[in-house]
Amino acid sequence: MNFSLSKYSGALMMAAPILMFAAHAATASVLSGVTNKPNNSTFFPGDTITLTFHASGLTAGKATTVNVKVKEEFGNELASASILATADASGHAYAVYHAPSNRYGYYRVEAALPDGTAVASLGSRPGGFISYAVVADPATRTNYGDAGSRFGMLGGFSSAMGPVMSYLGVRYLLAGPGWDTLEPNGAGQFATAHSVAVADGKKYPTSIANNHAAWPTYALPLITTGEIPTWAMNAGTGTVLRPDMGPLNAEGVIGFPEFTKARASGVAADFPAQSKHYYQMTWEPAISSTIKWPTAQFTRRMQKQWSWARPFSRSTPSRWSSSGPPVSPSISTLCLCIPT
Repeated sequence: MNFSLSKYSGALMMAAPILMFAAHAATASVLSGVTNKPNNSTFFPGDTITLTFHASGLTAGKATTVNVKVKEEFGNELASASILATADASGHAYAVYHAPSNRYGYYRVEAALPDGTAVASLGSRPGGFISYAVVADPATRTNYGDAGSRFGMLGGFSSAMGPVMSYLGVRYLLAGPGWDTLEPNGAGQFATAHSVAVADGKKYPTSIANNHAAWPTYALPLITTGEIPTWAMNAGTGTVLRPDMGPLNAEGVIGFPEFTKARASGVAADFPAQSKHYYQMTWEPAISSTIKWPTAQFTRRMQKQWSWARPFSRSTPSRWSSSGPPVSPSISTLCLCIPT
């Protein structure tokens, strides 16, 4: 094949400036920040709070500033600073700021370079700032026991986050899973699995709630969530949002009391320090849009269905507590909690 340079010289000459420009393109600056407790950024009054900012993509040897503003939860500015930093040969610079810790609260620290480059986003945190909290030292908190404690959270805690339950003052924790998970295939599954675990010196199911931990927590066991076992309900009686939540069939009417009896026995053994054991019977049962049940009628229907459970059948309706009756024809936030 014959190749003529002159045939393509125009294209080469036009492309050359583009190639030269790409080779000399400036690297965009990036700013990040982190506290000296990066796993939770939660501190106690008087703690030393160190915020370290890292800038990259800077001109080597050139000085810059990291401009910092500390704001409290209502957006009021409490402190500000401009921290001098000089880029190293690789264009990296670091700035350290000691943030206030004299008051309880949530703090937002906005930081930016002179050119407007702000702190980059991280995970679910948007860009523009980093944050930290100052809370009461758990060692100074009073343990009011299960009867006097009122604050709980759903869960989702990880040991990698540190002891955040004590930082937040959390005492009650949901203890799952529900009936649909513990007995997916038929009645009696949970009792059998629980007996095997006890024989091996284990707990079943496991729970992060622990009455005897250095920071005692209390369990609120789940009986059902948004589903029940499909073998225990009348087929086709669910909704689009909750296809596996509906009236119990004949097998479910027999199996559900046996499950709750076994579950209550296990809970009493696993959490002996609690003066009462509360059970979340259900949550967010979706109501069919074709059924126009008044709130009171729906609540009575749910109470009747769950009253088949032993040992909860001893509880009269007046002892049942609802955290929020149905509020729409599509979904509710009903939670029935029964003490035993």
